[in-house]
Amino acid sequence: MKLTRCLLCLFLFFERTAVFSDYSKSDINLSDIIFPKEVTFLKKGDIISYARVSAKGEVWSGGIKAEFPLKENKFFSDHNSSTIAAVEKIFFKAQPKFGEKIFSAVTEFSAIKGTSYYSISEGKILPLITAVEMVEINKITDKQSNILHCIFSVTDNRLGKILFRGNILKEENLIYISLYNEYPVYKYGLKVFDKGDYRVQKVFIYDNSLNGWFYCSTIFMNVYSGILKKTDLLGPKNIANRLRGDSVRVLSLLGIDKSSQLCAFR
Repeated sequence: MKLTRCLLCLFLFFERTAVFSDYSKSDINLSDIIFPKEVTFLKKGDIISYARVSAKGEVWSGGIKAEFPLKENKFFSDHNSSTIAAVEKIFFKAQPKFGEKIFSAVTEFSAIKGTSYYSISEGKILPLITAVEMVEINKITDKQSNILHCIFSVTDNRLGKILFRGNILKEENLIYISLYNEYPVYKYGLKVFDKGDYRVQKVFIYDNSLNGWFYCSTIFMNVYSGILKKTDLLGPKNIANRLRGDSVRVLSLLGIDKSSQLCAFR
């Protein structure tokens, strides 16, 4: 038993250090995330978003269709290979040092509980995340980066309990978050997705020319076709509203009130 535990600890150590090694060499650029035609709308305080679900169409809001980040490598998934993909972008004025507050907020995992969204099927605002349980948190700091490894579970009002594993990278004027589901998720007795098929990737990046922060949040899912056909709860408008609820919650933790824009679609 002791040998098994030691081997498990070694496996987790090497797995984490390999991931940390990759994520500590960030090459995310603002021009890969935010595009000129989007800036006009974002500077006005608009939230721009886009969601697509295979065989169910696409939707967007905010005056222009938000585009996915260009660099679809270790930092952002390939939206073209996902059955569900959504992206949302926001801009807010704040100084570079505000990054410390952002990092503190996004690592306060218990605050995810209470996230709400507008449910199209029920025509009202509902809780999206009803419970959060922290499993593990491991902070590593060096001269070049500040990376936090985490494992936690959330109880989603539609999908049930989901265990996420991920990393949060903090660099100068940049905070990047990457999460994926650790185990398969089932609904109605059917598999919704396998391990790693539900990915959440977010980035806060500072723009010196505008003296503010851009926030880009993405969701990528590879959902089994059977569950897509069985329910309308995974339509593009539903996905967009769920992403919007998450964005509004994150911003509220930063003292930014976007509650009037909670509903992207009705």
